[in-house]
Amino acid sequence: MERFYLEVPCLERKEEAIAYIKEFQEYGSQINGAGGLNHYLEDYEGWLLSEEAYNLYAPCMYEPTYGKYNEMMTSLLQSQEVEIYVYRTEHYAAGMLVLEVKDASAEITGIAVNPGCRHFGIGRKLVKQAMESGRITKLYAETDEEGVGFYRGCGFTVEAVMKHYPNGTVTRYSCLLQTGSQEINE
Repeated sequence: MERFYLEVPCLERKEEAIAYIKEFQEYGSQINGAGGLNHYLEDYEGWLLSEEAYNLYAPCMYEPTYGKYNEMMTSLLQSQEVEIYVYRTEHYAAGMLVLEVKDASAEITGIAVNPGCRHFGIGRKLVKQAMESGRITKLYAETDEEGVGFYRGCGFTVEAVMKHYPNGTVTRYSCLLQTGSQEINE
């Protein structure tokens, strides 16, 4: 069973999510995953700082270590400008999208999909869920040659940008998706 769980680092959203899940449980829904979804939502900050979350997100980081991840995620959880979407299967987290939101625009600071779950549309579903939240009208991302096809497939417009670093010049890709520009295919 596929489900999205929006994780936003603020108590208001956490309480809304718990109330939503409790309502489904009252009607006998099969919404609980491994370990129980209530536990997952009641301690989403703990999960986001877990080894499982680190292993999922590490490919998004330059020279990842758990210490760097923990420091970064702790900082993100304290920001009111960050939204974190987690795609969970029945047994584990299969994808994560981290956005920095300002007004109605957001920048993807990281998107990760479990290697065994790639090419099943999970990344696209995460992007689509963020765009359909109603809070975002423009979504930005910067990527490399390896990721540019994913963004094009989601309907982003893509522009090559030359970046100059001390070790040389590299091609990066600036990506933009706007509400109404193109429907995201699943």
